[in-house]
Amino acid sequence: ITSQHLEELKIHTLLIGHSERRTLLKESPSFLKEKFDFFKSKNFKIVYCIGEELITREKGFKAVKEFLSEQLENIDLSYSNLIVAYEPI
Repeated sequence: ITSQHLEELKIHTLLIGHSERRTLLKESPSFLKEKFDFFKSKNFKIVYCIGEELITREKGFKAVKEFLSEQLENIDLSYSNLIVAYEPI
């Protein structure tokens, strides 16, 4: 579906980075950034999902913090239509 279709359907909010898409479709950080930048340019409200797997969580808070920070490092956190959703796997 294109952004034009979304706009025609009055859909102005979307999810980027959902764990199932990261895992099953192998969406990379660079691809997620491309999606973010594209929909930001169209002024969509973006719910950007971040989260760690159990193996990272078991390493402790420092490991989780580093992992989550890496997921956000290429995203414009000052974008006013951004919501960051924490979704641990």
